[in-house]
Amino acid sequence: MAFFLLLLLVALAHNVSGQSLAYFRSAKYGFGTNPFQSIRSMGLENNALLCLGPANPSKITGATSVQNNQVWAIQTNVSSSWTWAWSSPDTNDQGASNTVYTALAVKHHQLQTPQNLLFLADRSTSSVTVLPYGYLSPRETPDASRPPRQVKLANGTGEVTALSALDAYGGLYAASGTKLWWVPVVTPLTADPPSAGNTNSSMVGELRGTVQAMWLMQNSQTLFVAEWFNSSNNIWRYDLRGTRNLTSSQGQVLIRINSTAYPNPPQDHPVVSSVIPHPKTGDIYVGLYGAGGVLIYDTTGVLKGQITTTFVNVFTMEMDEDGSFLYIAGDDGAGSGRLDFLDLGQTGLASRGVTALASGAAGTGVPKALVAFSAMLAALTWFI
Repeated sequence: MAFFLLLLLVALAHNVSGQSLAYFRSAKYGFGTNPFQSIRSMGLENNALLCLGPANPSKITGATSVQNNQVWAIQTNVSSSWTWAWSSPDTNDQGASNTVYTALAVKHHQLQTPQNLLFLADRSTSSVTVLPYGYLSPRETPDASRPPRQVKLANGTGEVTALSALDAYGGLYAASGTKLWWVPVVTPLTADPPSAGNTNSSMVGELRGTVQAMWLMQNSQTLFVAEWFNSSNNIWRYDLRGTRNLTSSQGQVLIRINSTAYPNPPQDHPVVSSVIPHPKTGDIYVGLYGAGGVLIYDTTGVLKGQITTTFVNVFTMEMDEDGSFLYIAGDDGAGSGRLDFLDLGQTGLASRGVTALASGAAGTGVPKALVAFSAMLAALTWFI
């Protein structure tokens, strides 16, 4: 069913006109019981995939209700099961807490600070928690020399639903409704322990629609933003060179996925939930809530491929820094968190890119008849 939902949404993409697409299928990642009801946010640092979302009480000692203050980790360099990584300091003996984390972010590897840093948007305190940690797990903290810090958000920020990775200037981009903020969290980058610097976030942009997701390129010069507006899913690309203000002159809509068949609000319909540009090929991976998959666009915004996942609701994605592996997370629509992966190196996506693979779509592991059927369905739906 998820596969046919994805085919339908492919047909609704504005730039599908019967051309060949490359097809891929992701697989379940990790073993053991997934601790989440749904995975809403992820960050990858030092071979640890850190995940955030409503956690099942059965996985938390003594807990009787779902908790939203839990970070769990799974290793990416070895086969592993899920391990507890962090819970808020106000957690009691039953695992209960008033803290609600709504988004998670990490720093880029090349931004060398004396310790690893994890960032958590805290709805209960209207702040960003800056959590230094050692080794591969935040469980090593807090300690006396590196306690977690709270960076207060500016008044009127609202609930933060997405965070970018740390940029080269010690700040994060934060999304709240239609607005985008820049939050200074580490100033200077070389501080040990890092200083919070100026604790006042500043609004740097406002879109007409709701910001669904964003991704900051490793060089801190380009920001991708996914917006839902008037039944259209728009992917913006902003040039940050010389500025962090996200004005219309700094950005362009690179991709439009018109979903006029799906009314607003989009909670139970396919909608862009995440976006990741590949660090080498420039291909753009777009995760879809409710459609069981990921669309792949080339650098000009033309649809060239799709990934079918093992679950229906994609909420978030992560990619390692050399673009070898893609991690896709969300839930099955029935209260169970899910995590998939796709080996981009093995498929050729990491080296050749999706355009080269789409031109020889029959070699992607999908039967020619299925490729032809998808193209026909897309063409017929477009012209109806």
